[in-house]
Formats: sequence, C-alpha cells, structure tokens
Amino acid sequence: MSPGDPVEAWLLGEGPEPDEAALDQLVEAALPSGLAAATLGAIARERRRAGPRSWWAGAATAAALAAAALLSLEPAALVGDPAQLVRKGDGGAVAPAVALKMAVKRGARPVERLRRDTTYAPGDIFFFRYSVAGPGELHLLRAAHGRVAVLHSRHVEGGEADLSADISRGSRPLAWTAGPADGHAVFALVTSPRPPESLAAELERTLAEGVDAEAFCAAAGALGARCDARDVEVMP
Repeated sequence: MSPGDPVEAWLLGEGPEPDEAALDQLVEAALPSGLAAATLGAIARERRRAGPRSWWAGAATAAALAAAALLSLEPAALVGDPAQLVRKGDGGAVAPAVALKMAVKRGARPVERLRRDTTYAPGDIFFFRYSVAGPGELHLLRAAHGRVAVLHSRHVEGGEADLSADISRGSRPLAWTAGPADGHAVFALVTSPRPPESLAAELERTLAEGVDAEAFCAAAGALGARCDARDVEVMP
C-alpha cells in the first residue's frame, strides 16, 4: 500500500470504507505500517470507554481491524507430517478403510450381485470381493447363531480384487456354500492389526445373537477395526 491509499486509511480508522474493487486487493496487500499499533490502541480505547461489562460489544470495530490484518499474512504451515499420524487405542496402528462386495451363484443361473431383499437357498454359493484403501491385515468373518468365525485372513497391499483362498494354490476364488441350517448370517470384511481369532472372540462376547450387519460393524469399530458387512438370509 502507498501513502494516501484509501484502504490503508480505512484500516487505520482515518477514512471511509473504500469501494468493493479496492477491498478485493486487500488479500494481496502488504500489512500497513502502524496497523498493529492502531488495532491495540483501538482495543484499549474501547475498553476504557465502554467498561468491562460491555467490552465485547464495544470491541467489534477493533476485532474487524485485526481480522483485516490477518488477511495479509501467509498461511501457517502444518505441524508434523499427516502421513505419520496414527490413531490411538489400537497399539498405534491404523486400519485402512475397507469395502465388501458379494456375488452369488444360484443353481444354473449366472453369477449375480447379492441382493438385500432376497432370501437364498441351501446350495447357493457366495463369493467375495474387497476394496482396501491401503496396506493392512484383512479378515473375512461370519457371525451366525451367536458365534463369530474367522473364514479367511491375509495381508493385503490395498486396491480391489476378488478374495481368493490361497494364491500359492492357484488363486482359487474364496466361496461359501450355504447349508440348510445357515439361517441369518452376517458376512464381514474387517481390517485390524489385532489377531483375527482375538478380534472374533471379543466380538462374540460383545454381540447379541441375531445381530445385523450395521450392529456388527459398529461393534468392530469400537474395537479399533474398519468394517463393511452384509446380511444374508438362507432358508430351506
């Protein structure tokens, strides 16, 4: 800003408010000489004039001056590297976000996506696909009849792929064949640094029989895990 600048005069309380075009240049302008002292002086005058009881209302003009001054400052740098931040409560490790997709083969029909509004039959075969936001330990769990079982567990580097049984044996797709006693079950993909058997046992102690997918993932989240689950109903 130069001497006699209308914006500087306004900021220092020595002139009328400038037009909109002049105010648009304020962000790029350098901090006017004497603005800090003028701001502190305005605060002091308002406090002496208004008294302590109404000081917050009287200091509005001084606060506006201070806010205008802040517009010309460089943004503060972040403290620390966000990539190195970790969540508390699970030994310092971070479980990546996970998403589950399921497909089903019903008799002679083509493979189709799992439907929430469909009851399946014994002999139907379910397949699983994961999407994980980063490297971590991935577990496929099944909750049914008050029990939580670990169906599969492996380390993944992130990305999306079909869940396979053992890649050393030819990467066979992992599948669950429904039985006549299956009834209602929750299939869940969970990422957690905890051992899968320990996690399943803790969930089994926490969950009530007949739990649905939403409640299952809420319980897993309370244990520091990330979760995505589906309800599956099988009837003879």
